[in-house]
Amino acid sequence: EAAEEAAARERMTSVAVGDAVRATARHVALFCALCNRNNSLLPRLFDFYAKLPEILRPAVVEGVAFDSLVRHVGPACDALVAAIAQPPSGAETLVRRAVEVLADMSEYSEAEAQALAAAALEAGEEAKPPPPKQAPAALIAAVEKLAAANGDDVTYLVPLLGSFDAKRVKALMPRLVGSAPEIFSAALDRLTASIPPKPLTAPEIIVALHDVDPARDGVPLKRIIDACGACFERPDVFPAEALAAALQKMVEFTPLPLLFMRTVIQAETAAPTLREFTLGLLRTLARRQVWRMDPKIWEGFARCAKRSAPRSFPLLCELPPSALGEMLGKFPAMRQPLLAYASAPAVQSGISRAIMAVLQEDKQQQG
Repeated sequence: EAAEEAAARERMTSVAVGDAVRATARHVALFCALCNRNNSLLPRLFDFYAKLPEILRPAVVEGVAFDSLVRHVGPACDALVAAIAQPPSGAETLVRRAVEVLADMSEYSEAEAQALAAAALEAGEEAKPPPPKQAPAALIAAVEKLAAANGDDVTYLVPLLGSFDAKRVKALMPRLVGSAPEIFSAALDRLTASIPPKPLTAPEIIVALHDVDPARDGVPLKRIIDACGACFERPDVFPAEALAAALQKMVEFTPLPLLFMRTVIQAETAAPTLREFTLGLLRTLARRQVWRMDPKIWEGFARCAKRSAPRSFPLLCELPPSALGEMLGKFPAMRQPLLAYASAPAVQSGISRAIMAVLQEDKQQQG
């Protein structure tokens, strides 16, 4: 009986809350209509939301009236931009929603599109579809100020990432990578949106991720690994060509990014068409004396060469004997196949005595 009474009270509460939310939504819709006519009333809407009980806030932030109002006044509305830059305490959720709506305003009205087409025709140019709108500088500045006032909270900036320049996005990358996975995923969605503007190309995003340094930027290594992995989960945005372009650029970096070899292996796994390209990277690393680099890079090189066997055998036979000996110490199972390759009549004449000695060490020890 007590359980039934509790269930009945819960149903009554749910009904009462639903009625209250709907009633609030009607009042909000009326006030939004007034704000639409008189933009100076907009700050009051944010004040109202800040004082609203949590249970009634969906009436505003999830209602169509607020979104419609934001779209209508647009990112050039001074009152809205001012409210975003310095909202009342408690209105952060509503501000986030306003920024999201403004960030998605990429379409021109029919009148604007016609005006742009007419201007193009007058100039003797082809009347192409207008490019999507970029967020105005005033809105970007307002959101930057908002983020700074909230402990450099990068989540406020995510919706507008497509409107930032490349330098700013690269500067934000450590904070984006260090954010919760769902935040970084949203950031990656914005940066790789099918509709431009795009501050960074797909290869540039991969390079920027590898530039995040755990020690320098205070970002856990696992977060960087996960961020790079998120790119491989989007093969339509990061195809083999983009992976190759990024790796080709990074292979000449000094020092090499910490996760470079890991990404090389991941790239070849995700896109087997890159097998020959990977071999080219190994040749470049050998030319750069990879055995003298960070031990993790050297070990990654060895693992990648092992994966590439027997195609990597010619390259391995060109390594300094000490470097080859060290590699075979880590991967002894490679010694016999490599010796068989080097002993083949067509190859043997090109193999140095020092390399043959390294390859035959195991036999000599057994003898």
